[in-house]
Amino acid sequence: MYTDKFRKKIEEKKVLIASHRGVSGGCIIENTLDSFNLAIEAGADILEFDIIRSKDGIYFVYHDKEESRTLGFLNNIHSFTAAEIEKFEYLNRYGFKTSRKMDRFEEVLKALKGKVLINLDRCCHGGFDYLRGALEIIGRFDMFDQVLVKTVVKEEILKDIEKYYPQILYMPIVNRVEQVELCEKHDINIFALELLFENEDAEIISDDNIRKWKQKGYELWANAICIDERYIMSAGHNDNVALTEDKDIGWGWLVDKGFTIIQTDWPFFLNKYLMRKIRYDDKN
Repeated sequence: MYTDKFRKKIEEKKVLIASHRGVSGGCIIENTLDSFNLAIEAGADILEFDIIRSKDGIYFVYHDKEESRTLGFLNNIHSFTAAEIEKFEYLNRYGFKTSRKMDRFEEVLKALKGKVLINLDRCCHGGFDYLRGALEIIGRFDMFDQVLVKTVVKEEILKDIEKYYPQILYMPIVNRVEQVELCEKHDINIFALELLFENEDAEIISDDNIRKWKQKGYELWANAICIDERYIMSAGHNDNVALTEDKDIGWGWLVDKGFTIIQTDWPFFLNKYLMRKIRYDDKN
């Protein structure tokens, strides 16, 4: 099974830190090897990043629909050839052009092989064919034990994963119990569940469901990231609350609830907190 590296890391750390697009700021651009290396140094156990496919079928690490903010134009990144994409220069955090260009997916995998766990997001645009191309690349690098793939829950995607790549480490993005049950009808390797919930009373995080899923061996992923204050992913237990008000309310609540993976934009500070709360205490 491909679960060994992830299971060993969770056994060691208790709660894993997933760094959302790496650590960026100034002229260090998100979703680049620069940001990923900083995230590793900051204490990240998992690097979460996104991929796109060029018009001629080449995969790059990039979050689509961010073209205006990160590249300075409104065009759909998928409509360009690889040669065109490799000429684009990122804008920095302040809107000024940099010399930094987009990394190919293959280059990133090669650089990260054996170094850190990976969560692949935005990898199923328009259907399974998109994901299959990415999985073929992961297979060439023999990295299936290092990569956790996540998608929204769609019957056709689940069927194709079951047919072609049932062994991959898979994590559905869910906000309803029925979505988990749909995934369980398929012979696929459900390693973790990414749970989205707007309030603490949501059925998806009831004590009974948390207990049931843990008994089945599922790891539980929570999003502490704050992409938009109007988009609530973890009932207000998030990075902003942790950093500006109370870390026990922002991050500690998620740990106490039973989540074993927390996605953050601030891995250094979350790591520092977890060292005090669970990692350091368990060693003394």
